[in-house]
Amino acid sequence: MTGPAIHDHNDYKEFSSDAVLALKCAQWPQEENEWFQRRRLNGWPTPMQIEQAREYGCFVTPVGHPHSSECLLEWRLSFSIAERDLTRSFEDTTMHVYILLKMIKKTYIEPVIGDAFSSYHCKVCMLWMSEGTPHKLWCKENLLLCLILFISQQYEWATAGFCPDYFIVTNNIYDINIIGAVRKDLVQILRSLLSSNCTFILGIQCCDLGQRLADEFSRFDYCLTPITRETRVNHMLTIAAASLCRFSILVNIPQHYSSLVDYLDRIMYAFASLQYLQQCPLRYAIIMLLSQLGFHTATICKENAHLMSR
Repeated sequence: MTGPAIHDHNDYKEFSSDAVLALKCAQWPQEENEWFQRRRLNGWPTPMQIEQAREYGCFVTPVGHPHSSECLLEWRLSFSIAERDLTRSFEDTTMHVYILLKMIKKTYIEPVIGDAFSSYHCKVCMLWMSEGTPHKLWCKENLLLCLILFISQQYEWATAGFCPDYFIVTNNIYDINIIGAVRKDLVQILRSLLSSNCTFILGIQCCDLGQRLADEFSRFDYCLTPITRETRVNHMLTIAAASLCRFSILVNIPQHYSSLVDYLDRIMYAFASLQYLQQCPLRYAIIMLLSQLGFHTATICKENAHLMSR
């Protein structure tokens, strides 16, 4: 176990769940002051979101650095609640890029270095990019551009061997799993993606996206201008990523406990009624839904202790 989560499988064989043992800090650590005082030129996160994060607070989990001589005595800071709130405010295009990145990770990175490069690395980069780029950049017409910007940022961090944590910039989240030969392999993979002139999207295996794009490209009139081609690619990638967000499950999640249970039942029933190929895009989305439901349920149970018996 490299993180604070305890992995557990449930009755739905397609999915599993994580439980995290944590203690809430009485106050934010001094190292966190930089995040609250950070100069932000693009208006994200908003002052209201920053104050909301302050109210959420931070937690410590009983997981030390694996390379430390005092690993068993160390605890790790966690900002998961604040991260959840910020990621839920992502633009649609930002979320689509994040989903495509997970597909790229599964196709190109995992076969070489396993799970050393995780979804958390993707999320941290999305947080930095959302803060550091203009709001108008994140539109569906720029989907491919945003995807390349993300890969370029990860390539820069991997080359330097330092990926700054979003909340505490002095923390290097690469220094646990992405070191030595693993880091060199990651640099090579990212370099290959950047030098492929975007043809790597045709090799994405998740949901047969690459093959579907290749089939569509075969119908192209090769007299199309590069701009027209890029517009077509952006449009198709947007549709593919948006298909993973069906039922608006990343937003509009019910707030009441009983509604949460009913909502989950309806989603799982709909999933079971689909054919296998139709289930593929929804499978990724349901995993994200279960994560959101877990956060909501934990919050509701904390505020209404009598619900724990259910």
